[in-house]
Amino acid sequence: MGFSPLAVIFGHIALHNIDKKHSGERGRGMAIAGLVLGWIGVAGLVLALVFMIAVLATVGPSGA
Repeated sequence: MGFSPLAVIFGHIALHNIDKKHSGERGRGMAIAGLVLGWIGVAGLVLALVFMIAVLATVGPSGA
């Protein structure tokens, strides 16, 4: 999940380059798959962060 933001960035760059060239360049499906998986990973990171904050707020500063 740590590379998810990079997958989103590079997926957008790839789609932009494929759409811009109109030269029959292949890989549009792979770029879309990278974007989808990247956004799923970003959502997972956000959910994990919210879960950790909720757990830490429940436990309190004493840790027990």
